[in-house]
Amino acid sequence: MLTPKTEAEATQLMANTVPAAWEKIWEGPENPTTWVRVANRKGSALMKWVQGAQAKSLLKNGVNLSELFHPETFLNAFRQRNARIMKVAIDELKLVSTFG
Repeated sequence: MLTPKTEAEATQLMANTVPAAWEKIWEGPENPTTWVRVANRKGSALMKWVQGAQAKSLLKNGVNLSELFHPETFLNAFRQRNARIMKVAIDELKLVSTFG
């Protein structure tokens, strides 16, 4: 059944723009085709992250933060987890990273 929301999204897609409702979920590419392609790639990568987490091997190798929709959320959760484990205030932790 066609709802006003669906109609609005379809109208935006036909105008070759990403629907506003989609952009609220994730600010991706401006082209809708590219947006869907990248969202699909990130979704597939996320499944691999879940499998790695379940196998307790996610962080044994490097992780590509660009595979996430919101890497800042992951980094903050990781920081909170480590603050609890180390029994220190979260503000005492500093992010150190390498690129390679």
